[in-house]
Amino acid sequence: MEAKKFFRGAVNHLSRATDLFARAQSNTDCYFYCALELRFGIESRLREYLQYQSHVAQKKKNGWQIAALGRDVEQAFYGCTKEVRVEIWSDGFPMIRCKYTPVTPQLRAIGEQLGNYLHAPKTDDLREMEQWSDFESKLDLGLRLLTYSCSGILLGVPLVSPSAKKGVNKTANMNLSLSPDQNDLMKELYRQKKQIEFKVSYGDPVSS
Repeated sequence: MEAKKFFRGAVNHLSRATDLFARAQSNTDCYFYCALELRFGIESRLREYLQYQSHVAQKKKNGWQIAALGRDVEQAFYGCTKEVRVEIWSDGFPMIRCKYTPVTPQLRAIGEQLGNYLHAPKTDDLREMEQWSDFESKLDLGLRLLTYSCSGILLGVPLVSPSAKKGVNKTANMNLSLSPDQNDLMKELYRQKKQIEFKVSYGDPVSS
């Protein structure tokens, strides 16, 4: 048997979950598979934010419990739960705008609640229309919040490295998921040794 192709990563899980949610309008079985892909997507996005943090232990990067991953991400970014926006300027013009879009506590809570639907239903589960409506609403909100969390290209909060020596300039670490065009632009700016300025601002993340 040959290995099958399975595209990993939060964006791929989100894409499949969105497709399954649409198909569930005519086939309710798809709600359960949507819930599974949505939970995979939440878990994956949290791990993607931990992946490039050198100060985070590998064991934490391999975690799977959403609550624990959420705590680890907040600790990795020193408690920052805000949306972080970074503008990269050169020669007085903004070259690239990027942002860190967190997996919000509300989305993490939905991810944990979805576990209730990934076990065989009990006798009284999903018997009433209200129960199905609640399930559908959770999925709909979860998809919208995960879409937001996957919309940023900053793979974490930019962190300033503390300097051990007084008077030595500090450096900032910033991991980006750039498009090919953006990557080429940054390479060209560095090739021409252009002066680059970073402007950072914070905002509240998207909620329901």
